[in-house]
Amino acid sequence: MLLSHLCLRSRAFPPFSASNRFISTTRTLSSNRPKYTDLQVAQYFDRIHLATSQRIFSVDSLTSAEKLAYLTLLKKHHLVAVPYENLQAHYSWHKGLGVSPTRLFRKIVGHGRGGWCFETNQFLNTVLISLGFDAVLAGSRVFEPLNNRYGGLIHCVNLVDIDGVQYMLDVGFGGYGPPRPIPLLEEPELMSAIGTKTLQHVGPRAEMRLVRQAIPQQLDQNRRLWVYQFRPDASQDWMSMCCFNAEFEFLPEDIEILNTHGMSRTCFASRELLIQRFTTSNERLDAPGSRNMEKTMDGELDGSLVLYQNRLKWRKEGDLKLDLKFKNETERVEALEHFFGIVLEDEEREGIRGTVGEIRESWFQAAFNSESI
Repeated sequence: MLLSHLCLRSRAFPPFSASNRFISTTRTLSSNRPKYTDLQVAQYFDRIHLATSQRIFSVDSLTSAEKLAYLTLLKKHHLVAVPYENLQAHYSWHKGLGVSPTRLFRKIVGHGRGGWCFETNQFLNTVLISLGFDAVLAGSRVFEPLNNRYGGLIHCVNLVDIDGVQYMLDVGFGGYGPPRPIPLLEEPELMSAIGTKTLQHVGPRAEMRLVRQAIPQQLDQNRRLWVYQFRPDASQDWMSMCCFNAEFEFLPEDIEILNTHGMSRTCFASRELLIQRFTTSNERLDAPGSRNMEKTMDGELDGSLVLYQNRLKWRKEGDLKLDLKFKNETERVEALEHFFGIVLEDEEREGIRGTVGEIRESWFQAAFNSESI
């Protein structure tokens, strides 16, 4: 009776199959991923100071080697021109961080700003897709040295497939992040492909690599992730920076949800002001790249500028060349324009007043320091 019942049900409801309609819908959803127009891409090229002779609006006709070279060029320009920054979480009245392609284009290209990891990597992903690259986003966990463990999925990276080889791009990790695309190849494959186990970072000594391994917090140690590591020179231990699963694609909807963490009180971005960008060998300490970006881009990546809270450091080829401490908001705002080319409007400057991010001395602090209390 049960068998005849199942047979009747199977005749009434045929088994599911991937119909043409289903496949068509899937392809439509994939092709409907937001893209920028050629005009918008041209404006982005202006933003990153890419020479007219270097501009390519579609990579479809390029060879694998040409695609990788172009990808490397775009990343270099982006890292120098578009900083990692969380200024909007401090210098604004709304403290909001949006990740829609339209909003990101307006902020990064229209207003000449940068963004934090979900903003900059999401924006670059849309640019790469618009150019015809096979690019996806992957969620990433950042290693926390003080806790000696990885945090949750509070980061993301770009993965670009070129002729069957995936490359990791990250424009939202700051000075320790990879300055060029890194192939997802394990050590034997890497040795076979380029003849080395590690890759040069910035300067003559710093190195970087991707290793595939389980992280200590996993219950199942057989599940391996890609771990990005950095070290200042070959004599020092490798430092794990972040890890990701290359088999799990992040959708724009995932980025939208996780981005809300950046606006929560538990995220460092809402408490600590941070802005970073890479620099080149053509930048002098007394004349940062924003003064002459065309000449700047002709140089090689050689260091990074980091402004954290009330202090700015500039390292070139691994050595500290400049160390400034700001006494007040006026000095910090001037530094944002001088070193990063970011000019804050009056409304933005007012947005930080009275918050924990403002550089100011309270009446209690002044009294305490003068021993009145």
